[in-house]
Amino acid sequence: MSASIFASEYGLTDIKDTTLQEYVEVAIINEAKTIVKQPISRREKFEQIKELYKKQPTISMRSSERVEKQQYSTPIPMSFMAGEFINNAAPESVLEPSAGNGMMV
Repeated sequence: MSASIFASEYGLTDIKDTTLQEYVEVAIINEAKTIVKQPISRREKFEQIKELYKKQPTISMRSSERVEKQQYSTPIPMSFMAGEFINNAAPESVLEPSAGNGMMV
């Protein structure tokens, strides 16, 4: 389902698509964090996060700035796997210059 259609069904008609996209991303990340905290295997967490990703609403519009800068959100299953890799490596610090709004880090 389109995020803008979903938002308009709840009376949220005056929100810009870019703002709506940020809200959707925050909600997806918060739900993924809830999944990660569950006492289940890494595989089960990954499978639940994949299902969450498949269910997320779509954003069909991208701002000209996002297109120009080639800004794309990292899919949440990929973010989970990157986080697992980093946690297992246990580095003192991580530098990711293309981290966008930083929610993945």
